[in-house]
Amino acid sequence: MKTKRDKISLGFCLREVETRDEALKAWDAGEQVFAWHEMDEKPACVTSLEMLNNYPADGLLVWERVYV
Repeated sequence: MKTKRDKISLGFCLREVETRDEALKAWDAGEQVFAWHEMDEKPACVTSLEMLNNYPADGLLVWERVYV
């Protein structure tokens, strides 16, 4: 079975998270997490755990690498 290391990266994308725990896990792993609100024009980079906790799960996005 191929691992991410064996695959080719196509770039990055913003992925919606299902739960706040998923966003917290990404934050703990050092991945960039973004918060988005319907009234905002664009997502804002989460800069603290407090900021992450102030958004619902459906307002959180994770910046991740896309592989094939």
